Amino acid sequence: TKYCEKQDWWSTVGWDEDKTEEENKEEVLKVQEELKYLSILSIHHLFGGMAMTLGYLTNSPTIFAHAVLVEVADDVHDSLVLLLRWWPFNGKDTSKLIMYMLPHHMFGLLISFPMILNGWHKNVNAMAIGSALLMAGGITLAVHTIQ
Repeated sequence: TKYCEKQDWWSTVGWDEDKTEEENKEEVLKVQEELKYLSILSIHHLFGGMAMTLGYLTNSPTIFAHAVLVEVADDVHDSLVLLLRWWPFNGKDTSKLIMYMLPHHMFGLLISFPMILNGWHKNVNAMAIGSALLMAGGITLAVHTIQ
C-alpha cells in the first residue's frame, strides 16, 4: 500500500465529478480501503495457488497439502474478519458480503480436511483442479485491483 500511496492517482481514486467534495472524500477513503483489502486477498490467493501449483508440478502431495492448509488459515481469517467486522470493515454492515463470502469459505473448509485425511491430495487431478481454482481467484482479484 505504500507504493500506491505515493502515486498521483491515489488521492483521487474513486472521485466522481457529480458529487460534492465531502462526498468524494468519503468515497475516496472507501475505495482506498477496498483496494488495500483486494490487494491482500490477491496476494494470498496467488501465493496459495502458486504453492498448490508447485505441489502439482513436482507431484508432491506434501507441498500441495501444506498449500491447502494455508488456504484453510485464510478461510478462517477472512470469515472472522467479516463476521466480527474488523478491518477493513470497521463495524460497517457486512450482511450482503457475508451472503457471498461465507458459503465460499465454508465450502473451502468443508473440502480441505477430508481431502487431506482421505488422501485425495495425492490425486493429480485433484491437485490440478485445486491449483487452477485458487490461481483463478488470485488472478481475478489482481486484475480487479489493478483496474
